Amino acid sequence: MAGVNSCGDPLPPACLDSIHSTRLALKGPLETPIGEGYRSSNVRLREEFKLYANPRPASTIIPGGRYDKIDLVLVRENNEGLYMGYEHFIPIDGDRTPSGCRPG
Repeated sequence: MAGVNSCGDPLPPACLDSIHSTRLALKGPLETPIGEGYRSSNVRLREEFKLYANPRPASTIIPGGRYDKIDLVLVRENNEGLYMGYEHFIPIDGDRTPSGCRPG
C-alpha cells in the first residue's frame, strides 16, 4: 500500500526500474487494493520478469509427527489459470472446464 499512497500504483515504475537495473528483488507478501482498478502486483511481477515457475520447497520442521522426514520441492506453474489473474475459463479445442464437464 506504500506504493499506492506515494505514487498511486501498488507497483510503482521506480520499483520495477530498480529490479531491472539491479536484477535483484526481495519479495514478501504484497497487498493489492481490491475493487479499486489495480491489477494484482504478484501477477504484474510474474509477467514483467517472465517468472514461469515457482519452486515451493517443503521439509519436516518438527520430527516425529505424522509425516516425518519430508524433503521435497513442488514446482508450481505460474502461466495458467488463476495464477495469471484470469478468473474465467475459455475452452479451446475441446478442453474440459475446470469442473471436468464439457462446455455445452
